Amino acid sequence: LWFELLAALAAAWWLSDPHLADRERAAHLVLVMGSSRALQAVSADGKTAEAQARQAATALIATLARDDRVTVVASGPAPRLLAGPGARVAAARAALTAWHADQPWHEVDEALALGTSLGGPGARTLLIGDRLPARLPPGVGAVACGAALPTSGLADARWLSDASGERVALRVLAHGGEPRTRRLVLRDGGGVVLAERELSLVPDQALAVVFAAPTGIAVGGAVEAVLLGPDPLIADDSARLLRPAPRTVRVAIDLPDAQAKPVRAALAAVAEAVVVEPGQSAHVRIGGPGLHLPAGEAPPVIGPFLARAGDPLLADIDLTGVLWSGGGGTPADEEALLIAGDATLLSARRQGRDRWLTLACSLPQSTLTRHPAWPALVANLVAARRAALPGPADANVLIGQALRFPLPADALSATLSAPDGGLSSWRADAQGMIELPGLRQPGAHALAVIGAGGESRAWLTLQVNDLDPRLADLAACGTATRAAETGADGQVERSRGALAHLLPLIALALTALGAWWSFPREGSA
Repeated sequence: LWFELLAALAAAWWLSDPHLADRERAAHLVLVMGSSRALQAVSADGKTAEAQARQAATALIATLARDDRVTVVASGPAPRLLAGPGARVAAARAALTAWHADQPWHEVDEALALGTSLGGPGARTLLIGDRLPARLPPGVGAVACGAALPTSGLADARWLSDASGERVALRVLAHGGEPRTRRLVLRDGGGVVLAERELSLVPDQALAVVFAAPTGIAVGGAVEAVLLGPDPLIADDSARLLRPAPRTVRVAIDLPDAQAKPVRAALAAVAEAVVVEPGQSAHVRIGGPGLHLPAGEAPPVIGPFLARAGDPLLADIDLTGVLWSGGGGTPADEEALLIAGDATLLSARRQGRDRWLTLACSLPQSTLTRHPAWPALVANLVAARRAALPGPADANVLIGQALRFPLPADALSATLSAPDGGLSSWRADAQGMIELPGLRQPGAHALAVIGAGGESRAWLTLQVNDLDPRLADLAACGTATRAAETGADGQVERSRGALAHLLPLIALALTALGAWWSFPREGSA
């Protein structure tokens, strides 16, 4: 019994950690790792700034005692906590091994704010990257492991489709060093070169390059633009572009010839509009459901015209000088978009995802169709309907670019599969729209839609390219160190010395051994 009591007392001693003198305290090191892809640049000795930053962070951790604490934060558009807060040294080393500089261009302010908040009073906070930032929070140190290297890369890439045809437009930018030449090639998914051009690059002068869109590329098919030749940073030397689906608006006109003529004339100037027969499938019907053109009984007016602010149908419309004939009252189930005096000239109502319009105007008697506002109004109508077509306006987006677009009419939600396999779900609002925040992973993102019955089907692919003119600008990079400040109370946790660890454990082991030795003897007695 006595041995058992002594063993319990030794265990309580080790757990409660009583002491007379002040304990040693664990230091707290906070490392904020700059994680832009710019750290992938290879210097003349064959090393990357990423590898040197990892080596510098590992060396700092090696100076700590076993019981010290480390917090590791990776910068990015959304900073990530890699170890901690207050992780053990071994856990911090493992986090550094798995860390990679794989983020798009970003400022490090948010990561520094996160690191300083997790460090607490007196912790030593250091930013490790390829350059010293222009400003640092008070007390925060920095270690720069980069090199000022001359680079060049793609700053922008687009597949354009308009009245002039389809084109692949690229912008190439060189930073630092002397003028140089690089070859830009356009190739298909199989690596076959479709077009190429030799470029003469002058530092800090953007060069625009336009290729005619290659033939034989199906809608949704891809081409790749690649800069060939030596360059320290290859992260921005290529871009993949998808051929977008045509987004033409089919317009059916069901009006008498006198009214249809000015409508057709205005539509002829809109490249995105295609006039179809009244019986065919159409996105816009002028003269029936869609855009109704009744002639009201209101007297003619010449203004002033009051438009609903912010409505895309009336964007940049100036009706000054128009004699409007045929205005009417607002239908009971519609909202007025354009009025003059007591007369409603344009009104609208929603039916599900569709928008039905009423333009109360006698076109033959009004001067509207002979005024510059008329083609602008028709162009706005086509543009608004085009924006409501399912899918994004362009399937090629830059990293970090937010997207808002409608789903197909039979879909209630969508799932997005990222290049790394991550899956996210997005539910449509009442107008069938989904809003994607800026996508952070370069590569192809597969979008599937889910119908009312829960069935899922593949829909389209979004191509994200990590192109930013700041990414390859390494002029401010270099090697430098700025010491961090540590307050007098810069310890975050108490730690025991070796003797304080061992004595209670030795006592516990001895008393447990004594209890085991005495137990058979008590039983035999």
